Amino acid sequence: MIPTVDIGAFLEAVQKEGGENAETVVSLAQNQPEVKKIARIVHDAISEYGFCFFTNHRVPENVLDRAFSTSKQFYELDVKVKEKYARGHLDCHGWSGLEKEMLLNDRKIGDMKESFNFTPGAPTVMMPNEVPDLIQSYDDMFHSFQELSLRVFDLIGIALELEDPTLLSKTHKLIGQKGNHTTMRSLYYPPYPLKEGQLHCGEHHDYGSISLLFMDDVGGLQILEKDGEYHDVTPVPGAVMIFVGDMLQRWTADRYPATKHRVVIPTRVMEQGRTRQSMAFFCVPDDDTLITCLDGSNKYPPVTAYDRLMSIFAATKY
Repeated sequence: MIPTVDIGAFLEAVQKEGGENAETVVSLAQNQPEVKKIARIVHDAISEYGFCFFTNHRVPENVLDRAFSTSKQFYELDVKVKEKYARGHLDCHGWSGLEKEMLLNDRKIGDMKESFNFTPGAPTVMMPNEVPDLIQSYDDMFHSFQELSLRVFDLIGIALELEDPTLLSKTHKLIGQKGNHTTMRSLYYPPYPLKEGQLHCGEHHDYGSISLLFMDDVGGLQILEKDGEYHDVTPVPGAVMIFVGDMLQRWTADRYPATKHRVVIPTRVMEQGRTRQSMAFFCVPDDDTLITCLDGSNKYPPVTAYDRLMSIFAATKY
């Protein structure tokens, strides 16, 4: 079972300390007994699984509900309308249709899902005017994700006992701006039957530093555990799921694993005509960040975030 961690006391401690110097604020907060306890639990969880759930994350419920609602309105549009907003192979923004994407796997058939990638202010973004509230709902959701992700990086910095616990958040300071490729993705799984060998989302590990995920109650997410088998993840109502990505695994010299996962929605759910939705936030360090093993082991050669990202994109079949 994926651990669930209440991070409310950590967020409260950081807010209570206040001040303009983030490093000082987090350093003061990390000395509080409750914060130390939370950091230990997080460390143990993501060392073991590469995942955990966070509750009391302070993402407003109305922001999340609106993002899910407007997304569904878009996905229910005619496919010819959605095609106006399609993205290309190396273009991170816009809509991707059914069976268009194969992640880091060797299957020969695309995933049974649709998605829409969004980054505020990106020059290639065309936002559907058929859903008038979509751009505002996505913008609000993106910034809620952004604020949470920076606090999560600080918490991980404490968990890793870094000399500067804000090191990771400092290397993501350009999220939402030029020079950083962090992307928010809305995902939609329609109740269509699968072809032989097809999955709703193929087995893969995430490519950035961390990913944040909100999902509905439909289920279907599975993770590859140490026994070599995929196991179902039961959604935790209102919680956000944290994934370790490829770049954090490299940073920590495998101390935090980027665990493979996939989506396989139960047949009974699909037969009921239920759709599945999720909202993901793929955090990537600023382009010029040099990722080196924090323990000094050189287990992985140094690489910039941008170069590592481009190499992974090149391996994604689209």
